Amino acid sequence: MAPEDNELIDLFLSRSEEALRLTGEKYGPLLFSRAERLLESRQDAEECVNDTLLALWNTIPPVLPDSLPAYASRLLRNQAMKKLRDRTRLKRAPETYARCLEEIEPLAASCVPVEDELMAEELHQAVIGYLGGLPKNDRMLFVRRFSRMDSYEALSAWSGLSEGALRTRISRILKGLRKHLEKEGLLN
Repeated sequence: MAPEDNELIDLFLSRSEEALRLTGEKYGPLLFSRAERLLESRQDAEECVNDTLLALWNTIPPVLPDSLPAYASRLLRNQAMKKLRDRTRLKRAPETYARCLEEIEPLAASCVPVEDELMAEELHQAVIGYLGGLPKNDRMLFVRRFSRMDSYEALSAWSGLSEGALRTRISRILKGLRKHLEKEGLLN
């Protein structure tokens, strides 16, 4: 029987290497499927899951996550995005991923440094708050573009809008998000 999340966190806090093995057994398949979907590479996904487990080891403590799977998923996403940025630098990234990163990178680079879970949560809530105020179609466009990393061609097929109209709409959404984050004091 798999251990409860609070038991896993206690193992991390006591610096027991058993925490890594048990977390990998319990959440490894979930993390792997998410990484493989993002990276489209089995080898990169395996590496990303291992890096995520190491990040869990390095951050618990001092971080005490309320939800271990959510925290691990966030760390995984960060690892996957780093790997995608590395691919882009090496000119090996799929064109869609590279373009998504180019679109969002100026906004991400200007965010205040997130040094603890509280700051990360504040930033997360600000983005969620902004997206929650958008019309449903705009919210879905943002999520499909920057979470699923859909191409403009795929977004066009989904929405029925031209690629040019989509680029304009997404640009406006990002400008609105920037203004919202500035208002919340979360941009440098």
